[in-house]
Amino acid sequence: MFMENGSSFISVRNDTGWENPKKFLVKPNFVHYLEVTNSGTFYFTTAPKISSRGDISRIFMNDSNITLQSLPSPVNSSLNGIDFYIAKDESCIIFPEIIAGAGDLFISYKTMDSTWTIPKDLGALINTSDWEYGIYLSPDNKYLFFSRSSHTATNTYWVKIGNLIDSLKQVSFKEN
Repeated sequence: MFMENGSSFISVRNDTGWENPKKFLVKPNFVHYLEVTNSGTFYFTTAPKISSRGDISRIFMNDSNITLQSLPSPVNSSLNGIDFYIAKDESCIIFPEIIAGAGDLFISYKTMDSTWTIPKDLGALINTSDWEYGIYLSPDNKYLFFSRSSHTATNTYWVKIGNLIDSLKQVSFKEN
């Protein structure tokens, strides 16, 4: 199990219960939204401090060497929020972009050459003038779970999204 409290911690379950949590990474100081894919690749957001902006990165581990690599543009930009979700098969990534003081959810798809498409807005079904964040996809990629905060309340939503993810894959991602 991975936990977060400004840093990332890991606890392993054994026959007698859970081990005491141990720090997962010494650096960077701030690790947020640790995700593990089917291939065993770790992704997370790094940021110099807790804020609304961060870089989505992946970890390369070789014996005792740990290398952090920020994902390239267009996934990482000056508009990124700190939350994200990467599909377990690494086919797509969903993250907020901060626009006009709120976070709207966008999706980018991994291409055959392992680059990422230009992010596409998830649209009015998901995005509002409030802040959308806290993204999670069901293991079958059919349901999106996310939080939305307004000035007065925060709510969690569960939306059937399977067709939306597939349909956006067909949309042209070329910049105008």
